[in-house]
Amino acid sequence: MVKTAPIDSTEFASAYERHYSSTVRVLSARGLSGDVANEFAQRAWTRAWERRSDLRHPGRLPQWVNTIAINAFRSWLRQYGRERQLDAADGTRSSAHPSRILVEDLLSCTKTYRHILESFYFWGYSAEEIATAYKTTPLAIRVRLSRARAALRNEMSGKKRAVTRKMRV
Repeated sequence: MVKTAPIDSTEFASAYERHYSSTVRVLSARGLSGDVANEFAQRAWTRAWERRSDLRHPGRLPQWVNTIAINAFRSWLRQYGRERQLDAADGTRSSAHPSRILVEDLLSCTKTYRHILESFYFWGYSAEEIATAYKTTPLAIRVRLSRARAALRNEMSGKKRAVTRKMRV
């Protein structure tokens, strides 16, 4: 593969000014608060500057930086997030709280479905990575994800109906 010359500092500075806020928005869309999203975005742009010689297509700098930011966040979650795995949900005792209902529904799923959903959505593992752990194909994991989501949807719709029935009485 042919490498191009690294992006120069003026082009990089211009891209930073135009696209930094979009990197923060991408991270915010993944559920990070403003300060944390800014921290990861700043870290990603710094990393991109340090590794700018690895960039193959200078026109794709913003997408590359967004990927760096998302991967940095996923790595952080994998490394430090398991320590605080659902502790915040344990503090809420109201059964009407949406996150509490979701946690209860997730815990009522089968163990395999729960682990696959958690690995994919909470920890950010890809279907390929999960398939390697389960010694199966990525297609099988995607099918199991689909079935797990359907089971969770069914469980949640049943809870929703039960909660609305209680509210009507």
